[in-house]
Amino acid sequence: MTDREKAMTGWQQVHRRTDLLNLVLDEITGTGSAQVPAVHIAAIEAEFGGFDEFLLAAHQRWSTAYAARLDGLLEEAPDDMATGLARICAELRALRPGLRTLLDYYSDNPALAAAEDRQWRQLVAATGVTTMPAMPVMREDGRRTHCPLGQWLIGMADRRIRRVLHA
Repeated sequence: MTDREKAMTGWQQVHRRTDLLNLVLDEITGTGSAQVPAVHIAAIEAEFGGFDEFLLAAHQRWSTAYAARLDGLLEEAPDDMATGLARICAELRALRPGLRTLLDYYSDNPALAAAEDRQWRQLVAATGVTTMPAMPVMREDGRRTHCPLGQWLIGMADRRIRRVLHA
């Protein structure tokens, strides 16, 4: 196989994996069920080489989007960095609900938990933030409230930060 053929095969694999991940995330978003549909497990195993690798690919997608927004936040250097971080989490969850739902559902998976712990250690090192605040949201009637899913996400982030600080 030539180098060009290897490169094409690599790109084809990237596209197949991206398509499969998107398919699963679309189904999770559409159905509201956080569990990966059983119909996709064989394809995930074949394409990613295992379910852990699939979850790590999903985590990489979240981490890349988070890092891009974090870059902008660090450039702004806000007085309240913790609120900025909470805002990033809430915005990404709204943009990619299936992705965060998947990652939250499988958060006890050892490979995924290790990757997320590394991400939170880097976040604490970069920002100095050791706790996440509640994030109010605006309701359609113009009143501020707290989003239960957002609150759960912030709570999970808080627990993960405390865990990596005390590890």
